[in-house]
Amino acid sequence: MKRLILALYLVALSPLAFAQKELNFQTIDIAKNGDTSVSNFISGAGDYVFFANNKLTKLNKQTKQYSFVNTGNNNLRNTELISDGINHFFNYTDGKLLLKYAEDGQVETIKSSFYFNKIIKVDDSVSYILYSDSYDTTNSRLAKISNGAFEDVLNLETDSKLMGISIENNKVIVLYVNKISITNLTNNEVVNFSIENTMNYGNQIPNFNLDIVDSKLYFKSVVNYQTTVKSFDLNTYSFQNTTIPNYTLGSVRKVGDTTLFIYNYNLYIINSNSTISRIDLGNYSLNYYSTLDISHNNSIFTFIFSNQTGSYETAKIDILTGQLELISYLNDTNFLENNSFGDKQYYIKGDNLEVYNISNGERQVLTSNIKVEKILSVSNDEIILHATTPKTGAEIFAYNNVSSSIEYFGDLNNSPNTNPKAFINVGNKVFYQALSDNLYVTEGTEETTRKVFDVSLNNNTLGNLMKGIEFKGKLYFSGIRPGINSGSELWFSDGTPEGTQEIEINTTTAGPHSVVSGFRNFIGKGENRFYFVGNTPHQGDELWTSDGTREGTRIVKEFSPGSNSTYFSTTDDSIIGDLLYFLRPNYLEGSYVFFDLWVTDGSEQGTRKLNRISEVVRTDSFNTEGIIAVTDNYVYYTYSYQPENYFLFERRLYRYNLNTAEIEFIDKVKSNKTTKLTKDNIYYTKDNNYYSYNIHTGVKILIEENFGYLEDDMMVLKDCGNYLLYGDTDYSLNFRDVRIKDKTSNENLMTLTHGYFNNNNTLCISNKPLLFQNSAYDSVILGTYFTIENNQVSPIPIKLDDIFYDNIDYMGEMIYNEELNKILGSTIFQTDYGNELVVSNVDFIFLNTTENSTTEFSSKKNNVVVYPNPTNGKLNVKISKGELISYSLYDMLGREIKMDINLYKNHILINLSNFSTGVYNLNLITSEGRESKKIIIK
Repeated sequence: MKRLILALYLVALSPLAFAQKELNFQTIDIAKNGDTSVSNFISGAGDYVFFANNKLTKLNKQTKQYSFVNTGNNNLRNTELISDGINHFFNYTDGKLLLKYAEDGQVETIKSSFYFNKIIKVDDSVSYILYSDSYDTTNSRLAKISNGAFEDVLNLETDSKLMGISIENNKVIVLYVNKISITNLTNNEVVNFSIENTMNYGNQIPNFNLDIVDSKLYFKSVVNYQTTVKSFDLNTYSFQNTTIPNYTLGSVRKVGDTTLFIYNYNLYIINSNSTISRIDLGNYSLNYYSTLDISHNNSIFTFIFSNQTGSYETAKIDILTGQLELISYLNDTNFLENNSFGDKQYYIKGDNLEVYNISNGERQVLTSNIKVEKILSVSNDEIILHATTPKTGAEIFAYNNVSSSIEYFGDLNNSPNTNPKAFINVGNKVFYQALSDNLYVTEGTEETTRKVFDVSLNNNTLGNLMKGIEFKGKLYFSGIRPGINSGSELWFSDGTPEGTQEIEINTTTAGPHSVVSGFRNFIGKGENRFYFVGNTPHQGDELWTSDGTREGTRIVKEFSPGSNSTYFSTTDDSIIGDLLYFLRPNYLEGSYVFFDLWVTDGSEQGTRKLNRISEVVRTDSFNTEGIIAVTDNYVYYTYSYQPENYFLFERRLYRYNLNTAEIEFIDKVKSNKTTKLTKDNIYYTKDNNYYSYNIHTGVKILIEENFGYLEDDMMVLKDCGNYLLYGDTDYSLNFRDVRIKDKTSNENLMTLTHGYFNNNNTLCISNKPLLFQNSAYDSVILGTYFTIENNQVSPIPIKLDDIFYDNIDYMGEMIYNEELNKILGSTIFQTDYGNELVVSNVDFIFLNTTENSTTEFSSKKNNVVVYPNPTNGKLNVKISKGELISYSLYDMLGREIKMDINLYKNHILINLSNFSTGVYNLNLITSEGRESKKIIIK
């Protein structure tokens, strides 16, 4: 009866109750006229064409719409695109990965760990790939790509050097150094013909190109340093010697009954008796840009160079009479092969697209209001162009042959890389740095995203990264006036040009400003003022303060007379009200120093020393001193004790009583870099144990014992409400093996291993963490976002411009703006989008669900964690306390469909890949009692 109640309950549950929401980042392109670069353009069958540069772009020729194909973590530079008429492929990273892309953007790896050598396209539906296991082409193989499949069809020989390959009439013709091999793909019959060739090609990489014209293969034979060009008839399997000078054949073309080729800037005819004659081009020549294109009535259309004017032109050449007719003058070498359809040849003259009808000699100008850069694809209906207008920049257009109109595909802008970074919230605005060193602001929409002011944020002393803080509704930041050597100064902005002004710190006129003069770095803000380090040539680095106005911006006190700089140890957690507490070294003779604690209210008279707070330490270690936190009664700080004996060095955490001036030792700490205040607790590592110390109650809690890693330290990643995220850090403070702990129950919910984590893309939203796991340090890519609902850690699907991304390698810097309720940041790195500003509404939280208290499986315990949930089939079950004894899985009708007993483990992996999508109930018996989890298989 109880199982029936459970079944009815589960059936009544709406699927939406378990629906997982998503992060759908929309790209905001701030480079409105940013050019779209085009490479590897391919026109496939049907309505689609593809091209790739930083990303794979799919264009619909009918609707003039484009979309970006999900290519995972792959860089599409230096790729080759292939079409088989159904799916589209590209070759990635020097030919080591061959991927197949379906029209819905799904990607499938069909070949990996190989070296790509050559694509041989037979027609629009079949292509062949020549590839090998090593760069020197040994163990070469030929594979066929057709109907969405990759099939090995031929293993090439390894005992003879491969020189070229071609496919004619379903036969594979392979030219080796010493023979010709022909394989019939229909019946796999192989015939070989020896070649006399004494030339030693060594490790030279062949170009694999074969000159085959009219079923004749032309090749060179070198015997005793004498070169003969021979031809091999593929129909009769017979050799013929051809009297041709010593050169490499190129651009061989059959026109009617005549065979032509280009050699040494001239056009030659191979006569029927295998002799050679040259066509006299007068003051014109052909070079490596030239191609022999469409033919009509014994004429060819080609690309020539005028020896008189030094210009490039296109011409029609009658191969019988040698008569040359100029078609157009070209202002560059942008003439492409295969720009023809029927008797029409398309070309660029000046900035315009023109067409020449080779059958009747008519010319026509097709465009006049765009600057045509390149012809990408030609068909009967339209010519796809890469062109520029003042409004759009360089983008994709199409000339419609039916309507004689220009059609625009939209702003693809596929590689602008505006690189947004250094995000700072100011009310409902987000300021950030983009396009190298420009200040931008946004409210999360394309309309509100704009450049603020012509000020440079490129401060060499700050690693070319903007430094700024929010203060009283404005952004205060470091900037450099453009056009002059002004140095880095303090600026403020309300997001408008007129509300953006400079507060000059270094006002000296004695000589040019140095780029390091003026503003140095922010310390933090109080209620009515903020503190920073400023520099002038006469005072060096000193402590400065500002109330946000020019009049209220001043040096606090010149601690080091003259141009000497003063060292301060302080943080933004050192400010109470408007009082700033800081440490200053007090140098002794030799290599030793002790530290004094100071306080200031921003005025010189209100700046005073409180007490000496450290023993004498070595000067080469004093940069490890630092204030951790300040309360109304105490200053917490670390002190690195290092007496004369260098090996006695150790770090200690103290607190200074502001009322009694007493110093109290709290504990030893492993590193002051990772000893951090988060909300009310100081977190630190000692002896491979991780502790928290409450600055208000003085209670010390052991968080983790004997973690025993070889890396540097444990450290807090984020403190989000009831959840603490912490993990092992390396020497660069990258997080590894992050734990997610429920602070109320002190339960470790999950440990995310095999990945890197950082503060830049880990957020706290509504007291819940949104954690991104970067690509793994052991090459296992697990890049995704996680959040917590009902004390379960679950992945969050990620979209970019409505395309799903599963295993993302890296996420850029992110920020959450509470007033906008949006996440803003930089585009997902190492996908194919470049790096742009992206915005997502916060709708990723799971809908709350509760356990059914009427079933025998309900439990208020939370000793069991299952993840990921929803799952694609692999479900982890982890026990926090005790052991898992057995489990049973029930479907929605209450039927037991899977079980396992006598486990006695604290972590297992259950394979659910054979079960249908839907909701299931997992009943678990542990040594601590029973628990039940609802499982979603998607």
